[in-house]
Amino acid sequence: MRSVHIVVYGKPVRKSNRRQMVMRGGKPMLIKSKAALQYYKDFDLQIKQSDRVGFIGPVAISGTIYYSPTQIRAGKTIRANIKSASDSITHSWVGDLSVEALMDCIQHAGIIADDRQVVSINVQKGISFDSPRADIIIQEVESTTIPFEE
Repeated sequence: MRSVHIVVYGKPVRKSNRRQMVMRGGKPMLIKSKAALQYYKDFDLQIKQSDRVGFIGPVAISGTIYYSPTQIRAGKTIRANIKSASDSITHSWVGDLSVEALMDCIQHAGIIADDRQVVSINVQKGISFDSPRADIIIQEVESTTIPFEE
């Protein structure tokens, strides 16, 4: 089975909170925010041509999305409160883990034909103060039977 390993640097965006309302032809529309559009563009620029394989069958996505914690608590940044990697960091210190925008970017970059091909997702949240990024493996998988309940 073929696979592609990509590392894309930049602050990951969330699809759900990155919409803005605009008026087009007198009608309201929701479009991606400037930050989201810029992330999509930056993502695309970092993908090598050799990684744009255009998988057409089922794929599995795995990896880690590294966020840069920016939330401030009690007037101190998280960096000031964390002394070492062994200090505990609660998930509330970093952004929501959102893979929808990531799958859109992977599709737009030509790695997969359609994000509906994704049959398995195993992506975890990580923290990187200095280098937010997505470190992802996209792998072809055998045709699978999707569980179905009546």
